[in-house]
Amino acid sequence: MTYGEGLLDRVRSAAPDGVGAAIDTVGTDEAIDVSLALVSDRRRIATIAAFDRAEGTGIKELGGSPGSDKGGIEICNSARLRLTSLVSEGSVEIVMGPSFPLADAAEAHRQLAAGKTRGRVVLIP
Repeated sequence: MTYGEGLLDRVRSAAPDGVGAAIDTVGTDEAIDVSLALVSDRRRIATIAAFDRAEGTGIKELGGSPGSDKGGIEICNSARLRLTSLVSEGSVEIVMGPSFPLADAAEAHRQLAAGKTRGRVVLIP
């Protein structure tokens, strides 16, 4: 989905039966405003970026900085066993991408940013 003018209408068009949940990874006012407009249960909106907008809205804040996670740990802990089971059943595949020595972290980041990797990138100490 392309951000910018008309986002609300584009999302409504893509989801004519409504939007049940939203995860904000962008943090723009536009992204949050559209989520708030389309998801009736604000507990089903989560953000990893718009912490300033989440305060007082009911939006779940995930991540941020060490020790400040307000929901991500709970979500991860509750999902871990189910995901492990799905991987064991072969229903979910974890795709591993390239490995880089920690000294080459900048190169790993460049490749990620350029979209040149597939799967999880691993940094090795």
